[in-house]
Amino acid sequence: MSLPPHEPPPFSLEQRRAQDGSRVVTVRGEIDLATAPEVQQALGARQDGEIALVLDLLGTSFLDSSGIRVLVEAHRHGAAQGVPFRVAGSRPVRELLETTGVAAHLELVDAPPA
Repeated sequence: MSLPPHEPPPFSLEQRRAQDGSRVVTVRGEIDLATAPEVQQALGARQDGEIALVLDLLGTSFLDSSGIRVLVEAHRHGAAQGVPFRVAGSRPVRELLETTGVAAHLELVDAPPA
């Protein structure tokens, strides 16, 4: 008897406007070379009246260097536009960001706004 092959959770990306006016981009599954462009496009699509951009990675199971690059670019773009960029990450995502030193340049939050 063999075990079924491990399959990563399916990738999904959703956007919503929080009650405080922040735009929340929620990503589930993996952010890797194949999915990073979609995340980058969503984060780069600034909207009028946006007071902050929050990337919800609580359901993200994997983040590679292309995903980290997307986060760094979103932070830089937000700083240039005067729109704060925040990241809500699961424990593994936070540990990765801390290990790589990227966490020192991002605003990490426990959860996205309601």
